[in-house]
Amino acid sequence: MKLLTRHADPAQGESHEPDDLALLHRAGAWSWSARLTCQVCLTINALIILPLTEGLSEPLALAQELGPPILLLNAACTFALNLSSTWLIGKASGLVLTLAGVIKDVLLVGGSVVLLGSPITSLQIVGCALDLRRLR
Repeated sequence: MKLLTRHADPAQGESHEPDDLALLHRAGAWSWSARLTCQVCLTINALIILPLTEGLSEPLALAQELGPPILLLNAACTFALNLSSTWLIGKASGLVLTLAGVIKDVLLVGGSVVLLGSPITSLQIVGCALDLRRLR
């Protein structure tokens, strides 16, 4: 755990605060309660929700078609996104993350219209307007 902490210089008024990865290790993804929650969610999704809503043949065929490298790359990107969110909250605040999410949503809708030529629905227009209103 010593490698996961910042080296502080007391002469410059710095404290010995753990970095984001150390905090994630101590309080987040590796705690027993988080592991139990993940196992319960996986069990409920795999045994109840997935078979009743979509069946098992199509998702398993898609997973086999994609292959382990794509699935592992997807998992690594998701983990990196979670680490970057933790870092952003640590450096700025939760408000900055929320505002960045609003801007991202508006850019996704606008980008799909401009770049992909997707039709925009009235629901998307109302949603973007409400998102932009939240920025004020």
